[in-house]
Parts: sequence; structure tokens; C-alpha cells
Amino acid sequence: MQVIWFIGNKWNFSGHSFILAGIETKARGIIVTRVYTSMIIRNPEGKILILQRAVTATFAPNQWEFVNGTMDPHETAEETAVRETFEETGLTIRLDDLRPGAVHELTDDDGRWIVIPFWANTDTSNITLSNEHQAYRWVSETELKNIPYVGEDYRVLLSAQTKEKKIES
Repeated sequence: MQVIWFIGNKWNFSGHSFILAGIETKARGIIVTRVYTSMIIRNPEGKILILQRAVTATFAPNQWEFVNGTMDPHETAEETAVRETFEETGLTIRLDDLRPGAVHELTDDDGRWIVIPFWANTDTSNITLSNEHQAYRWVSETELKNIPYVGEDYRVLLSAQTKEKKIES
């Protein structure tokens, strides 16, 4: 397979080297590769933050998700996670507070997605939503199983949780 990259922003995460926003040529056409982060944030009570997408969202309106966002060309994955958390919730997370999860690579009709999950804790439950979301909830891990998610969010949680437990042991 021939690979053509139109943005040369390389970065490394857990030994994996990626190039942001690449194009792969395949027999069926051009596939755009997007790299984004997903944040699993716990409050002091141990509950996990989920956000409800705005009713006006073009993709998955009203669906629940974790804080997430696409990397900018000049950013590391960690910087993206911190920036997106602040933009979507008003929470300030320090780079030193991030714990990485396992990287996922997914393909769908819109292209290829590289998902980089992080865990972080916050000392507050007060959220200031951006216009991307209409509501938020702090939920237990048990409650997460009964809440519909956008795309692979729940799978990302399970993977990140597994990696977190490995890191702590």
C-alpha cells in the first residue's frame, strides 16, 4: 500500500510513531487518518465525567461521550488532552497528572482514527460546558455500562482502565 502524508507532524506515544492527518491510497479510494485523544476524568468521589453532545452537533447529536478532540499539527497527544479538557469543561489538568491508556486504531466510512486515551483526576466537580455540549454527568463505572456512547468510547474506557491497573501495579 502506498502512503502519502500531507502533514509532516510526527509524534511518538508509547513507542508508536504516527503522522497527523495522513492520507492512504487504497483500491477503494483515499482514507483520511485522524488522531484524537479521549479523556477519562475522575472527580474526588471517583465518578467519571461524561458529556452530552449538543442537539445541533452534525455528528451524533445528543449522544454521551468523554472529553475528546483532534490533535492540532503542533501538539503532542498530552497537550491535546489538556487543551480539549479545558475547552470543553473549563477544568485545568496538568500534563504531569495524565496517565496514558492503550492506543486504538479504528477504521470506518469516514477514514482511519487513532484514539489515544488518558486518565486524569480532578479536585472539583464544577464544569463549565462549551457550546459543543449541552449537559454533563458524573457517573460510576457501573452506570457507564448502561449509557449509550459515541463510537468506541466505552471500549476506550475498558482499555485505558486495563492499562491504568498495569501502571499502578
